[in-house]
Amino acid sequence: MGDDLSRLPYLYELSHDANGVIRQNIWVSLGAKAALAFAVPFGLVPIWAAVLIGDAGMTLGVTGNAMRLSRIEP
Repeated sequence: MGDDLSRLPYLYELSHDANGVIRQNIWVSLGAKAALAFAVPFGLVPIWAAVLIGDAGMTLGVTGNAMRLSRIEP
């Protein structure tokens, strides 16, 4: 940022949007993992798929969701 205070509104908007994306990522990730944890014991989802979706899939999902922040113009 340096000494340029004219960027302050942009940084405020970016931090506000980042907080929203972080909350969204947490809830979506926890919800998906809870659904998978519920589905595995009943045989609705094989355990290998639950691990793949719950770990690698959610990592890609939340990373992709967070990449939306890079579209905000300064």
